[in-house]
Amino acid sequence: MINYLNNQQFTVDSLNKFISANISEIYDYFKFQNHLKLKEQEKFFESFLLNNNVLIRKLDYSIVSNKVFLDIILDACEQLYFPAFYQTLIQVKKKNSLIISSRQEASLLYLTNIRNFGDFEAIIDSFLEKLEEAFLSEEDNNKRLNYIFFNLYSRIIRDFSSIPDRLKTVIQKLNVATDNYSFIDKQFSKTVFQLNINEKDVYDTIQQLSNELLGKRILESFNPSDYLIEQGTEYSSKLNGVAIDINAIRELSVNLFNRSTEIYDSLGRGVAVLTEYQQLYAYLNSFGPMHFKKCNTAFENLPSDFFSKEIQVIDWGAGQGLASMTYLNFIKNKNAVQIIQSVTLNEPSEIALKRGALHVKKFNSTTKIKTINKKLDSLVETDFAISEELTKLHLFSNILDIEDYSSTKLINLVSNAFRGENYFVIISPYITDIKNNRIQLFVDSFKKHPSFAPIYSFEKMKNEWFPGKTWSIFLRIFKVNIL
Repeated sequence: MINYLNNQQFTVDSLNKFISANISEIYDYFKFQNHLKLKEQEKFFESFLLNNNVLIRKLDYSIVSNKVFLDIILDACEQLYFPAFYQTLIQVKKKNSLIISSRQEASLLYLTNIRNFGDFEAIIDSFLEKLEEAFLSEEDNNKRLNYIFFNLYSRIIRDFSSIPDRLKTVIQKLNVATDNYSFIDKQFSKTVFQLNINEKDVYDTIQQLSNELLGKRILESFNPSDYLIEQGTEYSSKLNGVAIDINAIRELSVNLFNRSTEIYDSLGRGVAVLTEYQQLYAYLNSFGPMHFKKCNTAFENLPSDFFSKEIQVIDWGAGQGLASMTYLNFIKNKNAVQIIQSVTLNEPSEIALKRGALHVKKFNSTTKIKTINKKLDSLVETDFAISEELTKLHLFSNILDIEDYSSTKLINLVSNAFRGENYFVIISPYITDIKNNRIQLFVDSFKKHPSFAPIYSFEKMKNEWFPGKTWSIFLRIFKVNIL
């Protein structure tokens, strides 16, 4: 991809058309490229930026695909340490009134404001706070944030070794930060801070360790059974005595949660793959009301004739089945007599998936439940048992905002596996421009179908939507008949 970009003779118009036609592939290439492989191509990427700098500035940033492209190349400049290009691209964002994320603000501090040791001392607190804010509100994990943090650390050691006393004081401050900032990987930081900063190759060693950290992939295994359900646990037993109501079901988790701060922190902004029962309780305790409110907001805006259709529900990244459970609760309260032929739950966490099936069965004991214990990128057409004649309701609740999937693969999967009438309900927090724009690109990819019909769009940032809550929402509902 980088070689191809570098070899093209673009105009503003041809670059715009290329981005529009290939944005999902461009995103996937840069996001899933091994960091060390990207480093091998940095000269070609630098050449592309040099040759197309003016064109990039002239792109129309009212177009969603161009916004995503700008953030993609900003991320690459951050990884490859291109401070001049990074500053130029941030200026493009400012000129076009685009939102700058907390991680981008932190990177801007250390990429463009360090000329002497005093500059470093002046920005360190803001730098750490921006990375922490990014971890708590924006990022799916802490890998990139640790890469930025230790990249800065290695450069300070390299550039200011001539003033050892001041350097020692700041290193001690950074070491202490390990205990005060949750984004810092404790085990990795221990390895780095134990290195002798007086060794001549310490800079290269830290750089190598950071590169390896960013490039690590975790191998995961999944349960192949197509019907996983929680049985024989304290929760499943107590659930029998609970009313068929989402708030009553949530209250059971609230009562069973041990209030551990460590457990709450392990949820990772609600995007972590859960492995313990206490995490399931913590999720419903902390995020349940927000999740229910978002889902109900969506379902209230489905057209009235939808509720008379016989449907199949596909709950993507289902977690504990909260979106499906909320929909079943919604039609119960609406007194809608809707035939739900099946509910398919897809989720990488086995214990969450089993609980999701239990929740769906609690609401509707006759509906067929199919479980798929996989991540999005592992899904294939044969995982689904879909009828072309029935209407499909796709629930993408708090899943399309994560980074760990290929848009191209998902769009192709949906387009090939779900023929017939489809309704899509996409619910996400309003996090950053690049996450929102990526969701919008997923929606836009179905506009090529003549039957595409937008139904409802709604978005509110924190403190704009619900009084007294820091909840945010990015909601899209549309209908399409896939032939």
